[in-house]
Amino acid sequence: MYSQTYKDHNPSLFNDAITFYKKYKHKFYKVGNKYSLDSKFIFCIVSPEVSNFSLVANFVELNSLNVLYVTGGSEYGNFSVGQFQMKPSFVENLEKEILKYPDLKSNFKHLLFAQENRDSRKKRLDRMVTISGQMQYLGVLCAILKKKRFRLPTLKISLYIMQLHTTLDFINQKSKLLLSFLKNVFLPSLLQNSTTHKLH
Repeated sequence: MYSQTYKDHNPSLFNDAITFYKKYKHKFYKVGNKYSLDSKFIFCIVSPEVSNFSLVANFVELNSLNVLYVTGGSEYGNFSVGQFQMKPSFVENLEKEILKYPDLKSNFKHLLFAQENRDSRKKRLDRMVTISGQMQYLGVLCAILKKKRFRLPTLKISLYIMQLHTTLDFINQKSKLLLSFLKNVFLPSLLQNSTTHKLH
């Protein structure tokens, strides 16, 4: 179905993603080390978002969220922001998942809010647009999905990435198409060309 890799189709965007990885490799390593995952694996989770990140789009959507989301919640504003393109509803779902596991609740209590209001939504949004904050949420995602015991590397990467586009429990037809794209186009670009781009 796919004869070329993402690198072949979008060399500039692919190289942007590699540059981002090299710049923040130490942060990806820190997250991966905490959950016994390779830093390249951690990067693959968000690499499609990183490669397609737009400062202009992010500016527009962030300003919209500062009005719509902060005021009314994710039902009124739920755009993807930050280099990892996370939505407020996605982060809210992560927080709900944290509460299901006592150990995660203890480890990530600094990410939780006593109540949901304008102030908590503003703090959440501010965290979502910083590299440090995005890495924290990426760590939460890894911790949660590690609980689900995914084992096959390529499938695991695909499933992790899928969580950025769906809820934590629901896989729809769009997600299945996304998995097909990731498995056949984007992941081969990153994994098969890791030596060429010196990701190690």
